[in-house]
Amino acid sequence: MQRIIHIILCNGIAKGLKLLFEIVTGKSKIGKFESLIHYNANNPDKVDVVANNREETIYAIDQTGAGYNRVLQKGIEINSCVFQFKQASCFAYSDLIVLHKGSLYCEIKENPLIKHSSDCSDGFVLLKDWKYYCAVNIPSIVEYLPKGIFVSGLFSWNYYHFTFQIVTKLRCISMIPADVPLLVDKNAVEIPSFAELLKICNTQSRPILVMDKKVRYKVDELYYVSMQTFLEPNHKKGTKSMDVCCFYKPLTLSFLREMMIPVAKNIDFIGPKRIFLGRKYASGRRPFNEEECIECAKEFGFEVVYPEMLTLQQQVKLFNDAEAIVGGSGAAFTNLVYCNYGVKVLVLCKYYPSTGLWQPIIEYIGGRLWHVMESKSMNHDPLKMHASYKINIDDLKAALYELLQ
Repeated sequence: MQRIIHIILCNGIAKGLKLLFEIVTGKSKIGKFESLIHYNANNPDKVDVVANNREETIYAIDQTGAGYNRVLQKGIEINSCVFQFKQASCFAYSDLIVLHKGSLYCEIKENPLIKHSSDCSDGFVLLKDWKYYCAVNIPSIVEYLPKGIFVSGLFSWNYYHFTFQIVTKLRCISMIPADVPLLVDKNAVEIPSFAELLKICNTQSRPILVMDKKVRYKVDELYYVSMQTFLEPNHKKGTKSMDVCCFYKPLTLSFLREMMIPVAKNIDFIGPKRIFLGRKYASGRRPFNEEECIECAKEFGFEVVYPEMLTLQQQVKLFNDAEAIVGGSGAAFTNLVYCNYGVKVLVLCKYYPSTGLWQPIIEYIGGRLWHVMESKSMNHDPLKMHASYKINIDDLKAALYELLQ
């Protein structure tokens, strides 16, 4: 009864009663999160540590409170692990793992770098940000597999998340037998750039098994690779953003560069040196006065490019050859990891947390980064991070003059 009351309080009366109905009718159930330390102590035969290495992270931190002048920091080391769970279940497009006897494991709930007052739930975890328990809606269709490597996760449909958080797990699996298949989401093989990235990074040519979002996969030997990039989850009402919004591993950034740049280096494609990243065919998130900004950038010699219209290798070569890049903050800036030393980048964005997302990458490769933000950036609402915004053209011109000096 206490847990049910908590459900209603955490979700509001309307959503809470809906969840209560689903629990009573059996569509959803209450599950308990389990820490790996506790789970291993009680079930030593159900989890093995295949690899465990301490790796450094880099991140940009706001030390002034103003949000504009972030400073690159190094030194926080975290464990990079590969676990082998026995008789565990996984799902497409989810970070949730159902362990033996029904306990739930979600790495982001344990991660010390993540602020837990943010929303770290996914499609199966219906109750957001509960310390111990949550309501889950797990598919009733079950498929049994002897073994597999979980290469999926929340937001894997997004190019940024797929690149930095999903496919980079492949750098850590060389010690796993080569016949163990990769368990991936459908977008990993259906979106051409995703499939291309997966194929190149799958250096052991492992078999690929595509997961259906309507199926629960119960695996006798499920290999789980810990996160390679740590991005602050979505905000909940009443919470504030972190001073640090993203932690990268230098080894992860190096892995992507080593995999992709040599492959794309000699393809028959030449792009402009000064690029404006257009969003005409991209996600409808964060719309801004793009056409007005494009006309301004053209006066400074920039040409519009739509990355989603290019192959992955063309995108890599485009960014690798670029001298200056401008555009509205979005997944296309993922390709900054392929840029060369000295590149100059200007990001147009809604409010200041975006300044911590790209800065570690730019400083890692030896580039320079500028931002132009909407004039009311300090009065932002974290719950409206994907809302529209407007860039002041005079501010944009001033930034372009400085960038091209």
